Amino acid sequence: MAYIDFRLATETILQQASELVWRITDGLAKPAQQLKCLPTFVTIKQSRFNGDACVLDLGGSNLRAAKVVFRDGKVFAISRALPIQMPWKRGISYNKIDYLEKQADALINCGHIQDLPLGYCFSFPADGLTNGDAQLIHWTKGLHVNDTEGQLVGKTFIDYISRVHQVELTHPTVINDTVASLLAGLTLPITDATFGLIAGTGFNTAALIPAQLIAKLPDQHSHLGEMPVNLESGNFNPSCLTEFDSLVDQESENPGMQVFEKAVSGMYLARIFHAAYPDAAVDPKQGAKGVMQFIDSNSSASAEVCSAISLMIRAAQLISIQMLGLIEHHLTYVNPKAKTFRFVCEGGLFWASGHKLGGFNQLVTDSLDDVLAVKGWQALAVDICKVEQANLKGAAIAALANKQAAVQLQHSA
Repeated sequence: MAYIDFRLATETILQQASELVWRITDGLAKPAQQLKCLPTFVTIKQSRFNGDACVLDLGGSNLRAAKVVFRDGKVFAISRALPIQMPWKRGISYNKIDYLEKQADALINCGHIQDLPLGYCFSFPADGLTNGDAQLIHWTKGLHVNDTEGQLVGKTFIDYISRVHQVELTHPTVINDTVASLLAGLTLPITDATFGLIAGTGFNTAALIPAQLIAKLPDQHSHLGEMPVNLESGNFNPSCLTEFDSLVDQESENPGMQVFEKAVSGMYLARIFHAAYPDAAVDPKQGAKGVMQFIDSNSSASAEVCSAISLMIRAAQLISIQMLGLIEHHLTYVNPKAKTFRFVCEGGLFWASGHKLGGFNQLVTDSLDDVLAVKGWQALAVDICKVEQANLKGAAIAALANKQAAVQLQHSA
């Protein structure tokens, strides 16, 4: 078959990054835009967190529950952090009671959690509320739970565990996994800007945005300082995608939604390759892992192998578009003098490695370095890192910050 080169030209990367900047400003200004830019009402006014919190971390495949203890701004202990595989299946609706009970059972097994604040890392689109809870907008990643969309994520769970198990939890604080990664990054040495990025089963990013730049916020929130914003940037719709991306999107569970995510995330990369090369020995259900295994198991420089490599390189280039766009947005609207940037990156795809491709994260770094140099920004220091147990640490920080804000409000009343 003919060789299909998925790679993007440098000029295309630069153009799409500028388009992303415009989409971010649009999403911050108005609701229901291509990038939802969902503010998380967690006030970050301190870098030293103290106290105990219980945490749930619900991703695409696994659930984790833990009790996290902070002492003098550092994590003192994390209990029961082993992942539990969720029994739900993609494309099939899951029962609401089973969904809640699975989480309650996992959290109760963490030990004494009575009256602790709850930090909930919830990796699906949800609209943050001023009290820290969030309203589920819709499910993604091919998953769905009956009778939950439009409901409050935190309140639904704490009401259930209180009613069924007589366990009382306080201050439910729901954050996206990208926001959790961002907040976990605040435990590291300070930089001018910190972002969260997830590239695994799905894709998304988060940034700290000054409240006065979030025009869609009511005026009474403009004093809140920097707020974590879940950009929902997996819904970015770049103009540089191929007919094979369109075919995968049309045949997906949610056509027309999460278009960028479908072009870059681990769940969809094998589907794109299968659309381009239906006779190649790649199972479309295996995701990025299947594409990388195909590359490593074939020694010949066939059209299919070369194209698979170019597809993985394009995925890295697409991620560099998002990183460059976030840096450009920060320099343009937040702090033009910023010199140091940190991306706290999570996800199986981002940290995957193959025999021939090497580390996927290095492909991303190489692409970002190239376009930064073209823009004359090579002097910027960009730290791309991983924080262990980022979701648990970030969710605990959010819960403790929410609890502290509530205590301060009571004292000032």
